[in-house]
Amino acid sequence: METAGEDLSPRPSLDGRVEVDVAVLGAGYTGLWTAYELQRRDPGVRIAVCEAEVAGFGASGRNGSWAVAGLGISLGELSRRHGDDAARRTTRALRSTLDEMASVCAAEGIDAGMHRGGALRLARGRHELAAVRAASEL
Repeated sequence: METAGEDLSPRPSLDGRVEVDVAVLGAGYTGLWTAYELQRRDPGVRIAVCEAEVAGFGASGRNGSWAVAGLGISLGELSRRHGDDAARRTTRALRSTLDEMASVCAAEGIDAGMHRGGALRLARGRHELAAVRAASEL
């Protein structure tokens, strides 16, 4: 946040009645991305992004700038819970999200220092080899 290059002091509170088509609550990654996409798809849509602090104040501004195509559970567990097809689709969607982030940075001239460094999955023992192989096939 300290390298954002502009004044990060809180913006004025909404005063009085404001009419919009969409009110986005929260100016973290999800809220800002939602507002961006809505505006991109329909430039005439009136959007208000409401944030209690400053944009990126919460978890979005404290995550170390990692963007990974992963979840908090293993792909094997995802597959067991929801099936192989859902696990494959979810994995592809997560990977395509990183591509979309890179595309938006390029299109908007955002020098986010984005680097596609890949990922490394390791088996901590023979018991994990099958799961690592299965994940690489997704």
